[in-house]
Amino acid sequence: MSFGQNVVATKIELLKYKRSSQVAEMVQKILDDKRKVLLKNIEEMIEEASRARGGIWDPLQDIYSSVNEAYLSLGSSTVDSVAESTPPVMEVDVKVRRVVDVKVPVLEVT
Repeated sequence: MSFGQNVVATKIELLKYKRSSQVAEMVQKILDDKRKVLLKNIEEMIEEASRARGGIWDPLQDIYSSVNEAYLSLGSSTVDSVAESTPPVMEVDVKVRRVVDVKVPVLEVT
C-alpha cells in the first residue's frame, strides 16, 4: 500500500486500514512509554551528577588549603619535587548500561 494509489473502498480494504491504524497507535504508545522511561532516567542521572558535583567542593577546598600550607611551610621547591615524584593515580571504568534497549555509558572514577 503506497500513497497516491487508487484503492477501492471495500470492506476488506477498510478493515486492513483499521488494523494498520491500530498497530501504528500501539507502536506509538510503546515508543512514548520508552521515551518517558528514558527521560526519567536522564533526569535521575542529572540529579546524581549535581549531587556529586556539589559534594566535591568541600574536599577540594581542604586540599587547596593543605597545599597552600605546604607551600608556605616547606617551600615551593620541596613541594614541587614531591609532586613530581608522586605518580598520578586515577582510574576510569567505562561500563554500558541498557535502559529500554538503549545503551547508556556509565563512568566510574576511582
